[in-house]
Formats: sequence, structure tokens, C-alpha cells
Amino acid sequence: MVFATAAPALAAGKPAKIEAQTKQTAAVIAGDSAWVTIDWLARDGDAQNFQVTVAKIDDGVDYSYPANTGSYTSLWADDLLSENEIDFTAIKLTVPYDGRRHLNLQLLVTYETDGVTQEKKVEILVPIVTYSGEDLQQVTSDLGAIDASSSTWVDVQYAGFAPILEAFSVTVIDSGGLAIVYPAGGTSTSLVHDATLEDNETDLVRFRVDASDLDAGPHTLQIEAAYTKGGTAGSLAGTVTLIVSEPSG
Repeated sequence: MVFATAAPALAAGKPAKIEAQTKQTAAVIAGDSAWVTIDWLARDGDAQNFQVTVAKIDDGVDYSYPANTGSYTSLWADDLLSENEIDFTAIKLTVPYDGRRHLNLQLLVTYETDGVTQEKKVEILVPIVTYSGEDLQQVTSDLGAIDASSSTWVDVQYAGFAPILEAFSVTVIDSGGLAIVYPAGGTSTSLVHDATLEDNETDLVRFRVDASDLDAGPHTLQIEAAYTKGGTAGSLAGTVTLIVSEPSG
């Protein structure tokens, strides 16, 4: 006699468990934009088609994802987080100047295990720090030489270090006897690109100097750059030297 026993039904596989290994990101400077990264670990299986989006973020903060994913961010290597693998995602944050010490970043993680979509919400702390270095530097100190009785445009270059300086303008406070003309007949000059100087950006201002009826020799101009940083006014005083030479010929 042959006895048959029923085979036990195969249990459905458990979904992979996703853990955020990053509870607090690197700090972002107030007024600046920066990429923050979050490390992820998969347990008890593979997480396929791994995607992370911002579910909620503090007011006034802008964010964006890598260009190759567009509406979400995925892993550095690919979109598969294998069991016991650690990989990271990146999100770009733009934080205003407003005195906040940190922001809360709530993320929605979606992935698939055996074709079934899983979701998990994770909250990450992002510290905010205040920029404490110099705002900018005047790069140009020597304007070179122009002929006496001539008029020419000169350039003064500035380098930015603070996250963002807005409403940037330069005025000649003391012309040293030279007649000064600003672009479009204005009372000051601004940057060539726009009126904003960002960190690690170099731009220049232009104004016309007129050496008519001026003695030959060196002349020093006192100039001042004015700007706002997070709504607070700032300035940088400086000088530039110009040589007036005798007309050639």
C-alpha cells in the first residue's frame, strides 16, 4: 500500500528590510546649495528598483535630484540594493539665510521584492551652519596705463567666498582727479554677468576713466563694493592704481 503525503505549501518570501545608516548628514551652510548623501542597507533580501523621494521638507528649503534620475534619486551604483549591501543616495538642498540650526528631511523609500512594491518613510536630520569666512576679495589692484587726455573702460575683478552675495555694485569713492563714467549713465556699476556673486565665482565690474587735463603719473582710486547677504548689507573698501602716461608720438 502506498501512502501519499501532501507537500507543505511554499511560504511567500519576506520583503527585504531597508535601513537608513545615516541619521544625520554633513552640515549645509546657510544660504548655500549642497549635495547631502544618505547610506542605505538591505537586510533579508534584495531591494530592486530602489528609489528615494522627498516626502516632506522644512519651509523655504528647495531640493533637487540628480539629472540622470530627474524626479527621484537612486543608488550610486545602480537601482538594486542587494542583501547586506550598503550604497547611498544623494539630494541637493538649497538652504536660505534665516538663522535655522537644522532642518528635518522626510524621505519616502520605494523598492520591489519579488515584484511586490514596498514603501518606507525615514526622517533625516540636516545640520545648518553659518558661514564665518570673508565674503569676497578684490582681485584687481592695478589698472595699468592710459594715455593722458584719453578715456577708456577699465575692469576690476572680484572673487566671491560667501554662499551668495546679492545686489552687488561698485562705486568710485575718490577718483584721484579722474573723471568717472558708469555704464548706462548710472551712479554705480555692477557685475558683468549679473548682480549676484556666488561662492567660488569670479566676476568683474567696468567703468570708464577720463584722463583729460590730468598730469602724467600714478593715480589711486578708492572704490567700494556694496552687497547684501541674506538681507543684511555689507561692503568692501579697496583701491586701484592707474598710470597716466604722456601721449605717444
